[in-house]
Amino acid sequence: MDIRLPDGMRPATARDWKQLGSITGEAFAQDPVNLWIFGNTQTMPPVFGELARSVYLPRGLCHIHGDTGAAMWAH
Repeated sequence: MDIRLPDGMRPATARDWKQLGSITGEAFAQDPVNLWIFGNTQTMPPVFGELARSVYLPRGLCHIHGDTGAAMWAH
């Protein structure tokens, strides 16, 4: 799949799994459903990081933009 990424965004690599988790955890920190599921915001980054490492990076598409943006898709 050919995706043209905007400036500053790049495909994530296996080494980016913690950063993907951190960014995604922060993005969902105020989401009521995720707060209900996780119980607190501290558990979100490690869980999202593990999902990135074990599901999205090996089987999907992941992109990262520095420390501020991330996207993970399964296909």
